[in-house]
Amino acid sequence: MIRQIDVNASNGNYSIVVGSGIHDRAAAAIRDVTKDSKSFVVVDANLPTVVTDTFFSAFEDAGVRFESMLFSASEKNKTLESYERICRWLLDRRAERTSGVIALGGGITGDFTGFVAATYQRGVPFFQIPTTLLAMVDASVGGKVAVNLASNKNMLGAFYQPRAVFADVDSLKQLELRQIRCGLAECIKHGIIGAVSLFDWTSTHMDRFLDREADDLVELVGRNVAFKAAIVDEDATERGVRALLNLGHTFGHAIEALDVSKTLYHGEAVSIGVVAACYLGQSKGLCDEEVLLKAEAAFVRAGLPVRLNLNLTPKDLVDEMKRDKKSAFSKLRVIVPTSIGRAIVYDDATESDLATALEYVIA
Repeated sequence: MIRQIDVNASNGNYSIVVGSGIHDRAAAAIRDVTKDSKSFVVVDANLPTVVTDTFFSAFEDAGVRFESMLFSASEKNKTLESYERICRWLLDRRAERTSGVIALGGGITGDFTGFVAATYQRGVPFFQIPTTLLAMVDASVGGKVAVNLASNKNMLGAFYQPRAVFADVDSLKQLELRQIRCGLAECIKHGIIGAVSLFDWTSTHMDRFLDREADDLVELVGRNVAFKAAIVDEDATERGVRALLNLGHTFGHAIEALDVSKTLYHGEAVSIGVVAACYLGQSKGLCDEEVLLKAEAAFVRAGLPVRLNLNLTPKDLVDEMKRDKKSAFSKLRVIVPTSIGRAIVYDDATESDLATALEYVIA
């Protein structure tokens, strides 16, 4: 089974191909765009060798000339220093404006490599080959690319659409199950903000996704990519409806920033953040308790946390949230659901409101 979703954004049109064993399609597309120019692959160092070997063999068979460099994918390495190192690597190897820059790995690798591609010689062809469920359904779709500045997540970035995205679900079979669960956090979030049918379908089929049958994963990724692509088509640069995709992220990014031991993965911080946002919505009379209970139940069914077991106080987290780049005019912008399938941008939460929501999720 193969699904193709076309993105028709104001800043670029491209296709996202989802399937099993599609490495040859990825290689052919890269060859056709870059032609005689060499391509450069930034490889997530966490990837199993079997995944990188599969794609590299396909590149060689298709006649793609390429070089690769390992990137130790973590938030602490998504820095200007790492950015300069990769850019110097491209410069030393005479990368041209027609050279392809390819991200092979998870969401951090895609964000980082995309920022390199967007800025090297004012922009070179960029391809995404996401290898985690989280990257497939979220980070690789929509052209948001960035690096961190000090402890500020994604503070330097751009909207730079790839030439194509190839999500081969076979790579998901090599992941630890915890990573699959983290990807499901974003799928659940998509249903909460704008697609009750997607939420219900995901909740009903959770066990099948955790079993990782290829056709089930293609359908899961395809439906979520189609959902996000429709939002990107409408709002490519996050001036309106695309902001709703940040549900749970303002809370979640604060949790990640203060989780010094990196106990939680991104998807786990997001699941806790979404629960906090649902509680905020309920406490302000914006949604019924049923929304909170359904969201919690879906995350639990996916094996995701809904409570925070770190030695942090609500004040610690609120102070960190105030540093978030999504704040506007000194007010925190939080996405809050009004029902399953609908959400709003909420600008009127006080620090006390946020602290109360965080008290709910702190175990």
